[in-house]
Amino acid sequence: MAGLPRLGSREILLNVSKPLPDEPYLTVAEYFELEGMSPFKHEFMKGVMYAMHCESESDYFEMETESPFRHEYVDGVMYAMAQTGDEHSSIGVNLIALVHPQLRRCQCAMSATSMKLRLPWRRGGGADYYYPDAMISCDPTDRGDVKQHAWRERPSVIFEIVAPNTRAIDGGRKREMYLGLRGLEAYVRIEDSAPDVTIDRRVDGGWIQERLTGLAELIRLPSIGVEVPLEDLYEA
Repeated sequence: MAGLPRLGSREILLNVSKPLPDEPYLTVAEYFELEGMSPFKHEFMKGVMYAMHCESESDYFEMETESPFRHEYVDGVMYAMAQTGDEHSSIGVNLIALVHPQLRRCQCAMSATSMKLRLPWRRGGGADYYYPDAMISCDPTDRGDVKQHAWRERPSVIFEIVAPNTRAIDGGRKREMYLGLRGLEAYVRIEDSAPDVTIDRRVDGGWIQERLTGLAELIRLPSIGVEVPLEDLYEA
């Protein structure tokens, strides 16, 4: 088939049958900017820049290594990630600076946005891969690494910094997948435009949701002894 991107000698088919997210990841301008940087082609539909159907995790790792930007890998399809703005970046830096020192008194470790989260498929031997904005892992055996691609599978806490164009995904598909992790204790969604945080907490085998609004609020993660003042988290 002419015009298809290739990985080695194999044709990588563009997948057009997957359901699209509820809100767009990218603008048209962002698509053209990223496509100009990429060594392989993407299609762009309804705000989603999605790449190739991969036959295996190994294909994903190889293509991700070649790409100048990151992709999440869901149901065998690579989805290009949205570019982040100044507010997102500032909150991410503050989050690491505020949480990391508090973990020194326990065996937990924090991972930033370059660390993948691996979610094994319930059937078959494959897995999905996401890039949360940050994770806290308290299991010292929770380490995975293939071809210089590192991941976690059993985090205790997951953080996502939410923008308008990722809100539906972070609170929808990703929330459903993350809350299915057996050892997860909290999923924290931090709005990038205002002091507004939503926390899903595991309590007595179920989940409760807590919302914090205003700079006077405090994110509390009592199981690992972490507290994050929103005033400091949102400091520019």
